[in-house]
Amino acid sequence: MVYIKRITMQGFKSFGSKRTVIKLEPGLTVITGPNGGGKSTVIDAVKFALGELSAHSLRAGRFSELIHESPAEGKLSSAKVSLTFDNTDRALPVDSDEVTISRRLSSSGESEYVLNNKQVSRNDILTILSAANIKPDGLNIVTQGSVIGIAEMNSNELRRVIEDIAGIAEYKKRREEAYKQLDIADRNLEVAKAGTSEVRNRVKQLERERNQYLRRLQCELELNKLKTITLRRELERLEANLSELDAEVTDVVEKIAAIQEGRERLTRRREELERSISEINAQRISIIQQASELENNLNNLRNDISKLHRSKMEIDNRLSQLDARESMLQHRREELQKRITDTISAKESKTGELPSIMQKLQETEEQLKRLQQEADDLRQVLNNREQEMLKLANELRRYNI
Repeated sequence: MVYIKRITMQGFKSFGSKRTVIKLEPGLTVITGPNGGGKSTVIDAVKFALGELSAHSLRAGRFSELIHESPAEGKLSSAKVSLTFDNTDRALPVDSDEVTISRRLSSSGESEYVLNNKQVSRNDILTILSAANIKPDGLNIVTQGSVIGIAEMNSNELRRVIEDIAGIAEYKKRREEAYKQLDIADRNLEVAKAGTSEVRNRVKQLERERNQYLRRLQCELELNKLKTITLRRELERLEANLSELDAEVTDVVEKIAAIQEGRERLTRRREELERSISEINAQRISIIQQASELENNLNNLRNDISKLHRSKMEIDNRLSQLDARESMLQHRREELQKRITDTISAKESKTGELPSIMQKLQETEEQLKRLQQEADDLRQVLNNREQEMLKLANELRRYNI
């Protein structure tokens, strides 16, 4: 038989923050004490842990009043009550010798239920307790005011109370519910019987549809086979085309690589040509500058040539004059030589004239030497000018002038 082994309270009504445990043994247990000592609070704690939802049944205006409040400790944040049942006969559908049910009430009014350290709902707690005919509002808990009410009950009321305590009322309730469900099942059966013929017709129609579906499915399978063969052939053809395309792609990639390499060579060649063009442009500018300088030099050379031509003409005139004078002097020398010869021959007769003639001859020879020296100098100058003219002519030929 299920009975309560321990009642554990903390922060519930007059029980403060200190954890209070009341151990109960099988048989009759009496809790005594003065008025206001908390005897009735123990019963309220049991009803609270079993899931009582009426604060009035727990002798409180609202659930927040169930949390302990005192001047010394103030109002606590929560209240908790735990009931430990002996379940050695497994009257409760829990595989454990002890079953502990706990309820924790927070200051917001919300409750948490725990069964053997596992959080559950209130309906789960009530379902498990109902297996042992334990209810928070049943007569397995008889409060102080309920004794007088039981004593004043008539026979029918007492019978209902006894049946409730014995579990017969619950059985009758379940039996009535079963009868109601049976009536519903009978009505549903009649409706099902009425619709049997319609279902048969529907079954025949579904069978025809099934056969049509199977034939269609068979045709689709054959069609899928043919499609598979066609697709396989198409796949083989595409694979062959793909192989050819792969070979073409390889060739194209190689050509692209060769083109890329040629492009790189051309790029390098272009860079070299650009550098060469830059150098040529620089040389061109330099040549243009040199040509300008040469043009200036050429103009200067032309002026010098003109001057040299004029100098040559003057020298030629001078040479002509010198040649004429040389011829004249040569003629005069011959004449003097002849006179010398004549003089020598007439020496004996004209010995007195010889010194003057010798003096004239010597003066003539000195004058002839001076003229020859002057002619040599003029020839040297002429040779130098001719050399300069040859150089200028070579310069002109170099520049195609």
